[in-house]
Amino acid sequence: MAAVASSREEEEPLLSIEQKVEAFLSYLELENDDMLRYHMQACGKLMDEAPLVRHVTREGGHMHDGHIHVGNPSEDERNLYLRPTVDRAGNLYRKRKLAKKTIKIGLESTPKYLKRAYVQYSTGRHKRGRGEPFMEKCGFLNLLRDCQLLDNKTTLLDLADFVDKELGGRSGQGQGQNGASNAGSSQGQQTSSSNHYNSRPLSIEDIDHLLRKTACLKYPEEGEEEAIAKLYEINIVPFIKQSNGADETLVQLFDDKVLNVVKKHAKALKVVYSHYATLSLVSFHHSNWKAVRRANRALTLDEYVTFMLNFEVAPTLFNHHDIEEVFDKSNQNQQFGEDRLVWMNFSQFIESILRCGIRVVNSLESQISSKSTTITELNSFKKFVSRLPTNESKLHFTNVLALRRKAAHDKIVMTQQTSKMSVEESTMSDMGLGSSPRRGAGTGSPSTTAKNLTAGGSQLTVNSEAMNTVWAEVDEEEYRLEMVMRKKQEALNVTMKSLKEFIQDDLGQVADARDGGSEFIEADLELEEFEERLGRNTWKAPKDEMKGWKTGVWKLGATTKT
Repeated sequence: MAAVASSREEEEPLLSIEQKVEAFLSYLELENDDMLRYHMQACGKLMDEAPLVRHVTREGGHMHDGHIHVGNPSEDERNLYLRPTVDRAGNLYRKRKLAKKTIKIGLESTPKYLKRAYVQYSTGRHKRGRGEPFMEKCGFLNLLRDCQLLDNKTTLLDLADFVDKELGGRSGQGQGQNGASNAGSSQGQQTSSSNHYNSRPLSIEDIDHLLRKTACLKYPEEGEEEAIAKLYEINIVPFIKQSNGADETLVQLFDDKVLNVVKKHAKALKVVYSHYATLSLVSFHHSNWKAVRRANRALTLDEYVTFMLNFEVAPTLFNHHDIEEVFDKSNQNQQFGEDRLVWMNFSQFIESILRCGIRVVNSLESQISSKSTTITELNSFKKFVSRLPTNESKLHFTNVLALRRKAAHDKIVMTQQTSKMSVEESTMSDMGLGSSPRRGAGTGSPSTTAKNLTAGGSQLTVNSEAMNTVWAEVDEEEYRLEMVMRKKQEALNVTMKSLKEFIQDDLGQVADARDGGSEFIEADLELEEFEERLGRNTWKAPKDEMKGWKTGVWKLGATTKT
């Protein structure tokens, strides 16, 4: 049955990838400006809305736009560019150029590498998988990502819109060798729309045109021919040799539906990235997307972890191992030289957000059902479930949460009953008044009761009436247990009243044992005062309070005489 259920989940996933990403972005509360500021200011750095002042009150500060800033603004301007740039392809090219290991790529050899990239990043084949391979928009974005063409100046979202614009301008033109029969070959593909560029087969001429336009964006100071030659020499050739081709996960993440979800929160994501990428700066006016984009400033691993902690993603939804794994995968897990790359650009930051959304939803049910899950983690899971986009997914995971809560509640009840009974038995035996009734007499044993409750809870069906029944049963069980504990306390009070003479006699013996010491111990202790002290479960100084009436041992050092 488990195998059938798992295969059913694989065939019909509960949530699509764009819905998983949408749920995670909703959990971050990016659409709420107040909550966004609340989370970001948790790192200790205020945002740009500092209070207006008339005079500089702190020594060493300077005035700008009515704000007080401590430090030199020119130093912040220089520090903005001190961090290693996210242009890794340029760094690698300069290292190889100094070592005289670069290969001069002429325009006559670019078709060879273009064809290699086209085949290597193909995402489908014509004629139902038996024809020539072709590349789609998601495969082209994967190529740009692996060739280090995405940074803060040419982001993933900008290039996605750029590709749509260029493909829209070239629609209706003649296609090349691999795209001459696009209209006929599209019948064998499972596309939702003929105008959907994400699933439209792109010819090698389309890819060549897009790469030329991308080269002009990447190197605007060069001419078109010099820019395309520089693009192949710095980006395409060095990285295409060590690439494994299109990644299935990235192809799904770079789908138009997923990117459209991210575009709704693009402005807030840029604010978040700019805020955490400039935590080391003093000036508020450099903590904005314009300055970060101009400096191409990267986000370090420590700043990324701070973002996860402030937005309550870690350590509840993710632990530190998961954060490092997502960071490395989004960072392409590449090392240049001997140093590990511990920074990412804005496009890789978006990729990490997409990976987090998929990872959280895929492991949500197992983490909720885990016995090691804490109450804090369950509260975060409950908040995440409330952000799910579909009612079916909310109902499914709410049912999982209810069963987890009921099982934990039954375990707590069983433990409390067992501990209470053992305390009563030991108390009565120490007093010499016999033992309490045998456990399980008249009612079912705690283990049997918990087993029956768990068995009954596992038969719940996924519907709204069953969910309401689960929560109602939990509330009724808590109320019933409270009444039972009250009755037990009343019975214990009656037993204590019957022990009044024994308690007074015990106190009198202790007083006699001190041989008339200077410290007075009251022999005639009132029963109400004794019950009040016992109910508070708080003890005074050793000279004023006893350790416990069940042992007969006093903190003054004397013991009872039997």
